[in-house]
Amino acid sequence: MTANQSCFSPENLRPMLAVSSALPADADQYGFELKWDGIRALCHIANGKLRIMSRNLLDMTAQYPELKPLAAAFSKYTVFDGEIIAFDAAGRPSFGQLQRRLGVTDPAEIKRRML
Repeated sequence: MTANQSCFSPENLRPMLAVSSALPADADQYGFELKWDGIRALCHIANGKLRIMSRNLLDMTAQYPELKPLAAAFSKYTVFDGEIIAFDAAGRPSFGQLQRRLGVTDPAEIKRRML
């Protein structure tokens, strides 16, 4: 770690991946996450800028321009670790819907594909 890095710098964080397991005896002492069918991502917000990293720590920021407003909505430094998901017309999570916009970076084309 260099003098300019803190233990909270993006380079030192890794996504927490979901695993199946039995509930512990003291389950009420823990928080649990549903297993969503999406794209795992770490979203780093620092000084009004958003950076989105994949589960393999590849920069995916340009692939999700619709998430850019998150940068203005949160404090000086925030990290989100979770799944990027898409919903179908009935409001249910849909990996197929998400696949329709994978690799697309143009906001107008994203909107067209998500209709």
